[in-house]
Amino acid sequence: MEHVTEQQLTRRQSTVWRALRAAAPQTIPVLAGYFVLGMGYGIYVQSLGLPVWMPMLMGTVVYGGSLEFVLASLLLSAFSPLSAFLMALMIQARHLFYGLAMLERYKGYGLRSFYMIFAMILSCLQYLLMVFASGSIGQLFTKHKVGASIGAGIVFYMSGQIVSSIILVLTGYFGVMNNVNVVTYNATENVTFSTTVSSMLFSGSLFSIIECVIFYIVCMVIIKKHLNLE
Repeated sequence: MEHVTEQQLTRRQSTVWRALRAAAPQTIPVLAGYFVLGMGYGIYVQSLGLPVWMPMLMGTVVYGGSLEFVLASLLLSAFSPLSAFLMALMIQARHLFYGLAMLERYKGYGLRSFYMIFAMILSCLQYLLMVFASGSIGQLFTKHKVGASIGAGIVFYMSGQIVSSIILVLTGYFGVMNNVNVVTYNATENVTFSTTVSSMLFSGSLFSIIECVIFYIVCMVIIKKHLNLE
């Protein structure tokens, strides 16, 4: 067992403290913004007469805060899937312009650009397989198949978020503890942990691939063994 001296322990704690000091000014304003918006959204949904669990559910399954505000009113209007789809598409299309604004920022990234494309495709495949797996599980129920599918999707999503967060936190923590390629703090770049970030990206991608395999197996087993579909 490795013996850790008091000096080494102090140095490790100092590294973590420097990282927290560098991250706090960047993250606390974002946290404050989300807190205010979350409170406002909860009050708004309650004023519409929707149940208290509805904003928490939409915050879990809906990607895009602006769409959540619109969706709350859509739930109380006449049922029109096409209108809801077009509305969501127009609101979320703003991300296309966000991407265009970042082209100059990621210019000249070389091989790292291929990883970004790979991660985007992997993320889409992961969520697509999750939807198919959730739907397959819902078909096993004799009643409330849609509700069971939605419930399975929420469980898959929440479980994946929790496990991936734990993996990334542990990867980053042990990377910092081992003082992996720590770049000195300065006023413009704060603290950079390039090798630690690379290991976090690798572990996150590996977990996504494992999830894709699990969802695929779930789909195939249910379709072939339980639903007798070929």
